[in-house]
Amino acid sequence: MLHIIPAAGKASRIGGIPKFLLPVGDKEFLLDFHVNSITSKNNKLKKVIATSEEFYTTIKKMDYEADLLEVNTKTMNETVVKVLQKYPEETEFLLTMPDTYFYDSNLINNMSKLFDKDVSGTLGLWNIEKSQIGQLGQCKIDQYYVTDIQDKNINCDYKLFWGAIMWKKNVNKYIVNKDQHIGFMAENAIRDNYKFNYSIAKKDYYDCGTFSSYKSLIIG
Repeated sequence: MLHIIPAAGKASRIGGIPKFLLPVGDKEFLLDFHVNSITSKNNKLKKVIATSEEFYTTIKKMDYEADLLEVNTKTMNETVVKVLQKYPEETEFLLTMPDTYFYDSNLINNMSKLFDKDVSGTLGLWNIEKSQIGQLGQCKIDQYYVTDIQDKNINCDYKLFWGAIMWKKNVNKYIVNKDQHIGFMAENAIRDNYKFNYSIAKKDYYDCGTFSSYKSLIIG
């Protein structure tokens, strides 16, 4: 399984600091968490970090056990497409966002167990907090599958949101460059009756795209 880590953002939201280099511990950054801590007992993960020319040298010096791909892109989806073009032999994918952090160490393993021949994808879900409504991709579920996704809709009343995703090559056709992120792929595939199941995380999730969210991770 190819683990895609899209770190090609323009660092425009927190004073020009690349969010994936925000510290989360002594000598540990958000990017360290995604490269070193996210593992799977059920699937061997081949990791690739896709980043811009601006940050390529910095990440290369960090000497991760991951491929490093330089891209010039405007959206997450465009970054993902560049990675898929570089690895045409790959058929199964995991994407985690390097400006996020979560504590449920079993989530990826649980997603892998559900990622079977009967589905095109598996979503990692979290319970949404009131302050997060309208900021994330909120998900409606039944007993087995995600049945709808509403992206950043302040009027949505779905109680869960997605923060990690596995998918198979058969839904790559739904990855459109102009769409801001990979959630739109899942949303459109689900509406065309492709099956995405889910695993609900047991602990908190932090989107560190804003200072307030990052502060809550560090301080609590």
